[in-house]
Amino acid sequence: MFLAGFAGLLATTLMAPIASAGEYSTANSLGFSRDGNNFVFEEYGSTDGLGAPYVNLYAIDIARDKWLKGTPVRLQSSEAEVVAQEEKLADAGITDPFDMEEHTKDAIDALRAKAAQQAQPVLKSLGNLYAADLRVHNPPHELTSDARNVRFSVPGYRNLINNPPEILAWGLTLEETFFPAGENCFALHDKMAGFTLTLTNEQTGEKIVLNDDKRVPKSRGCPLKYYVEQVLVFPRKDEGFSLAVLVRYAKPGFEGPDGRLIAVTGIVDR
Repeated sequence: MFLAGFAGLLATTLMAPIASAGEYSTANSLGFSRDGNNFVFEEYGSTDGLGAPYVNLYAIDIARDKWLKGTPVRLQSSEAEVVAQEEKLADAGITDPFDMEEHTKDAIDALRAKAAQQAQPVLKSLGNLYAADLRVHNPPHELTSDARNVRFSVPGYRNLINNPPEILAWGLTLEETFFPAGENCFALHDKMAGFTLTLTNEQTGEKIVLNDDKRVPKSRGCPLKYYVEQVLVFPRKDEGFSLAVLVRYAKPGFEGPDGRLIAVTGIVDR
């Protein structure tokens, strides 16, 4: 039995041709509920161009394929707030880029705390959140791995070194599909990308389609490419496990392609 869910993160789309720089959000898993039926995570950063701190916090009902009421929480500093902060730092004689970056990090952390406070009613309803087991990690600047084809072992198996090659393993394959460019592509691209994500039980050969885009949701803007950034699992009492796949996608930004995240979630009865 498999219950698949899908939740995407909305991010501001900025018009510009693709260049060599851009802004990629930072992912932070807040964990699963004790029964494994809910997954909570956030992404945060500062936008390219303006440098406005932002955070998106999501609580996902995996089995029902819905965001929990009260989320997502999306917060972003206004242009006026960014300008005021820059003027405040300048008046204090703080102009070194490294020192300014520290203040930006403080502003992001303050916004994250505000988002968590705003989401407190739904988070409280979930009780304690339990850490996810990170099985795959392809950070944005990792260049050596094949981030569209990944393999991982089930909960209970910890590492490649101490396990025989015949251990039960799962494979994830991400394939891009293409559609005519939407209005969010600003006539800069003639197509935009969706994706199919397939989970394979390597022991039985069973394949489960986790996501198969028939269109590109407006919330993604104009996605150009995708890869698997993280695979997170959580053991369930029934011997199965809950799964959250964080898929990174690139979209046009002001200074280059920006990176945002989509969560594809599911419950696997092994």
